[in-house]
Amino acid sequence: MFCIRGLSKILDELIKAGIAEEGSVVCAHTSELCRMVIYDRCGYKEKYDNLTKNVYWFQNADFLEVDTNSQAGNVVINFRDLMVMDWQLNPACEKGLREIAGYFHDKQYLINLKESETSKGTMLSFVFASMQIRQLLTREGRILEIYVYHKLREAGNEDRKFNDIVSGCELKWEGGGSNKIACIVTKGFRSLFIECQVRPVIEEACYNKLARLRDKFGINTIAVLIADTNEAAGSETAVRNEQMREEGLRQNVITVYQRSEITNIGETLLKISEDRYTMA
Repeated sequence: MFCIRGLSKILDELIKAGIAEEGSVVCAHTSELCRMVIYDRCGYKEKYDNLTKNVYWFQNADFLEVDTNSQAGNVVINFRDLMVMDWQLNPACEKGLREIAGYFHDKQYLINLKESETSKGTMLSFVFASMQIRQLLTREGRILEIYVYHKLREAGNEDRKFNDIVSGCELKWEGGGSNKIACIVTKGFRSLFIECQVRPVIEEACYNKLARLRDKFGINTIAVLIADTNEAAGSETAVRNEQMREEGLRQNVITVYQRSEITNIGETLLKISEDRYTMA
């Protein structure tokens, strides 16, 4: 019975992605057991059997992460608790990683931080202080999303403030499937669809997603990608990202990537919403 919430979380995503049929259900079977019925259109019985071999995975639904790609019809299920054991540090960035771990330990975001030297190199073990902190520190772009949200709330005076700010939105497609987007804000009769990306090279797929969501769900909407690439001027990465930003312009998606503009992202997005923004 302890597994019902975790199994239901997974089954809901399978149905949304169109992998499991409507009518699939998780329900009580006895006072101690639950029953899961899946109407499977894809022939995944063997995968379901392997998934459900370890019942301990489902006893805490908060430890389960379900990532869906409705276009490809894929579902990735990860079980992540709060404990990290023997994390091997990359020698190329070991010093920086140790400093970061120490910083978060001092802030009590990480508990029981321990370091050990082995034949394979330096290992770190620790426990995340909470599920929210683990998600904050391990989900790509999550810190940037939170930063953007708070800067949007701070931006402008009473006459210029945004009317509505929503973070972590999920847009559902007619007929099934959904897409998540970092932030949607409105000001007057205009809205901004905002996605955040923290990685060296901008992905074209992010522009495709933003343009598709804007065209399907937006009215008088501007699509914005905030890309924290930390690129070095003149590098191969910078050249590649410039090509990607041009692709974004072809799809009418604005890319905010300059560090000064990201630092003051609230004011930058106000300028975009008021047609006062010129992309560098």
